[in-house]
Formats: sequence, structure tokens, C-alpha cells
Amino acid sequence: GDESCLAANARASALNVVLLRAPREHVVSMFYMCRDSTWGRLVTNRSSFQERFGGRSNANGLRAWVRHFVALGGSRGDDFGCYDPRDMQTRQLVCTRREAGAPHRWLPLRLPPGSSVAAVSSPLGRTADVVEHALDMARAKVEVLGVMELYRETLCLVHYRASGRLPECTTVRAGATLRSQKSTLT
Repeated sequence: GDESCLAANARASALNVVLLRAPREHVVSMFYMCRDSTWGRLVTNRSSFQERFGGRSNANGLRAWVRHFVALGGSRGDDFGCYDPRDMQTRQLVCTRREAGAPHRWLPLRLPPGSSVAAVSSPLGRTADVVEHALDMARAKVEVLGVMELYRETLCLVHYRASGRLPECTTVRAGATLRSQKSTLT
């Protein structure tokens, strides 16, 4: 698994699986990845990230980093060469670039050309319609949309979608059946 754009990388002949994270935990994880990992220190090397956020306590560094992005609103700004946490999971579902890591960086969330839906902006520049488009992409391209915090349950769904049989890891009672269909995601 990598953090690439779903629209550009989903394959019709494959079992496409996407795991989302609880938003707060995801933002915290991104901060620590930028601050503490070898990769994060490498990509933030030529920025002021470590100087601005690295020397603080965990809570204060995270708070300052989040405030930096909140202050940007819907505008492009310094991501310090690392993650831009604003709407990253939505970006992953709708962006169309092929290279791995493309959703890391900020990009304006826009509907595809020809969309007839009017945009409704939220305080962070996110639109309800873009989120709906992300859900449409998931419905069209993903066989299993799982949740990282429910990893075991997600693996059970992957096994079911791949084999058509419920694995022993499920808590579904014996004799019960699941309908093979895409979830409605609504």
C-alpha cells in the first residue's frame, strides 16, 4: 500500500482496497511522521519544520503545526516538504496524478469538468460536492473501503470479497450470509 491517487491507480482487474483513518488520529500520525521518522526528517530537511515544530513538546508542536494549516484556509502554503493534512483522505480519492505520494501535497479540491453540481464551501475551502465526488469515486473504484482503526474487521472484508467466504475472524454467527454488493457509503 502506498499513498497514491485512487482515480489514477485503481485497476479494474484487481481487488481495490482503501483504508481510511479516523481524521484526528490521521493528522497526529502525519505530524509524527514528518517530525520523527527518517523519511520525515529527510523531506523536511530544507524547510523550517524542525525549527518551528520539532523542538516543542508533542502537544505544543502538533498544535502549532495544525494552526499553521488552519491559518492557510483554502490557499496553498508551506507544507515543509512533508504532508499537508488538509483533506488528505479526500484528495487521495479524487486526485488523478499517477506518482506515489501525490496526495501528500496541497491541491485545490475541484469537481471534474462538466459537473452540474454547485459547490458549497466550508470554512477550510472544502466543498460538500467534492466530498460527494470522493464518495462516488470510492463507490466506482473500490471493492473494500476499510477503516484503519478497524483493521482486523477490514481484513475480514478483504478475505470475503476475494474468496466469497466468511473467514473465521468474523463475529457473524454460523449459517449467516452476507450479500455481495458494494456498500452504499452514505
